Amino acid sequence: MWAMPVTWYFPLLGPYEAYEYTGYFGGAVMAEVSSLSEWIFLAASTGIALAACRGFCSGTSRIAAALVRISVPLLGVLALVSFLAWAACIPESILMAGAGPEDYLLLAVVSAVGIIGVMRHRKILDAG
Repeated sequence: MWAMPVTWYFPLLGPYEAYEYTGYFGGAVMAEVSSLSEWIFLAASTGIALAACRGFCSGTSRIAAALVRISVPLLGVLALVSFLAWAACIPESILMAGAGPEDYLLLAVVSAVGIIGVMRHRKILDAG
């Protein structure tokens, strides 16, 4: 859609040309599930969410603390590897399906911000 001017300027550039995207939803889901970065962010987010709601759910503080402790080195490795993938201009890898070099740079920045956020609020996340 973004690369087709006919779509944006529909009545001015002629009739809208319909395209058929077979298997689009299934392909998008598989791309997300097969990306390593999604699993790392899921572990970090789950740990932070469990740590935040430990007052409501009994028995989750150990799991939350373990997930938060594991997520910091995983996010560090993810940031380093994505930065290297950006520097090497790798077109696509297991880190992120369909990613380009600029996506790897963004992934490295988001991972680094995640590490900073977790380290900065470490006392709140570990308190129990």
